[in-house]
Amino acid sequence: MATATATATATATATATATATATATNTTNIISIKDIIFTNELCTQLINLYNNFGENDALNYENCKPILKNIVTNNNHNIFLYIDDSNNILGALTLLLEQKFIHNGKCVAHIEDFVVKKEFRAQNIGKDLMNYAITYAQHHNCYKIILDTNSKLENYYASYGFVNKGTAMSIYFS
Repeated sequence: MATATATATATATATATATATATATNTTNIISIKDIIFTNELCTQLINLYNNFGENDALNYENCKPILKNIVTNNNHNIFLYIDDSNNILGALTLLLEQKFIHNGKCVAHIEDFVVKKEFRAQNIGKDLMNYAITYAQHHNCYKIILDTNSKLENYYASYGFVNKGTAMSIYFS
């Protein structure tokens, strides 16, 4: 079954609105993957979060280590984690920064792999992660944020100021 994928782009006005919202949300539980020492337990939690997301090859600790090492050493690849007071990962969002030759060298931010544990949804964790990512992108020379989504989530992303800009096309390699 084919799923239509829409590409959404946040406009400058909408992003400014989201920034005002971001300052009012709880970001004290959000940390960059680059700022923590990844224990076996945290790595296992992250693997389980993404494996339960349903769109992932089976990750395990051994194939996860080199991936995390590459991400941590790449300044343009960020994974933001929402961690509770007991060090449990409740959500994650990946933000990639792509510097453009045009647009005076500014960046495009790409949101990927945005997930919150099912039992913690509707508790503003996703909202906090999204607002954090929007603010981060604004402060890192981005002129827009893009993401791919399905039509079911279009209104959710529109609530942050994203605007449907058409259909994304992809080639998937096995």
